[in-house]
Amino acid sequence: MLAPVDLENLRRFGFTVCVNVSRSASTLGFAETIGSVLNLHALSKDYPNRSVDVLTPKEKCRQELNRYHGNFGFEEYPLHTDLAHWIVPPRYLLLRGRMGLGMVSTFVLDAPTLSGLLPQSVTQRALFFPRQSRVTTALSFRISRTLAFSLRWDPIFIRPANTQASICAEIFRSSTCRASSTSINLALQTTTLVIDNWRCLHGRSAVPFADRKRSIERIYLESIYGISN
Repeated sequence: MLAPVDLENLRRFGFTVCVNVSRSASTLGFAETIGSVLNLHALSKDYPNRSVDVLTPKEKCRQELNRYHGNFGFEEYPLHTDLAHWIVPPRYLLLRGRMGLGMVSTFVLDAPTLSGLLPQSVTQRALFFPRQSRVTTALSFRISRTLAFSLRWDPIFIRPANTQASICAEIFRSSTCRASSTSINLALQTTTLVIDNWRCLHGRSAVPFADRKRSIERIYLESIYGISN
């Protein structure tokens, strides 16, 4: 039986862990039962025409600096918003482990903690530019004006456009943020993580040599059934 999504946790914290997903259930099949799956290719032809991405550790590569593995390789991935340089990034992402020894963690900094770390007077005015911008106007730190709290951040693909954004960047780079995050192990195929990409930040611990065959599947969703956008 497919595991339900804890909607209350998702609303309150911005993420939830589903621990009893059937091993026989496909990741796409599970995603389609909990929300509306997003194919990035429909929004940008730069992305492959598929709904499920398989993520495996890779070495740094100067030819792929537009990808996280190109910048960080087997090192820790810093806290970030997926596709933060988009005007409207995907709302949700789903991560499910397919192979691994459990030596690598995904960490999530939840919405209440982030809201407490960031002064509202700063977040309301913070603006960012994409690193390689075709956009002539700055991106608002707050992705949504209807949600009580939302944010975007990425240390690689966006850069501060004003003083308020620089203050946010300094907070995100502090040890406090990393220390305040929750570590989640996706080694078991029955464990699936759902993240609100507009309200949380996520990252990945460094990959030791012994766990370089780690593999997880990622799916983006534009909505979750039972949660109003």
